[in-house]
Amino acid sequence: MLAAFVWAAFLTYSLARLKAEKDTIRSARPADRIDAIQTAAEWIGVDLKDIPEAERGQIVLAQMRHRTSIRKYQLGAIVFVLVVALGVIVVAMLKDSSPPASVAAHGVDCPVEELGTKC
Repeated sequence: MLAAFVWAAFLTYSLARLKAEKDTIRSARPADRIDAIQTAAEWIGVDLKDIPEAERGQIVLAQMRHRTSIRKYQLGAIVFVLVVALGVIVVAMLKDSSPPASVAAHGVDCPVEELGTKC
């Protein structure tokens, strides 16, 4: 479960970084926009050398939207797995805390026999 929490934290960081990069590109002045697009493209792993300059921003933003949706699905799946695991743990704890059925059925308070004597 700890690994799932760590992965969820990483995905949350990744979503925040993608949002920050998109906001940087959208709010950049035209002169700075090329640098912002290049920085975002390097971070998400898009090769822009064969893409016309006019289309670079659209392609990078589309890739960022795609990665954001993937990260959201991954985060949702991890949260689902964590909730199911937590439910299993709670059920196991509740089941384990009740006395055994044979003891409860006979009204015995102490299920352990000590040196041949019954409780």
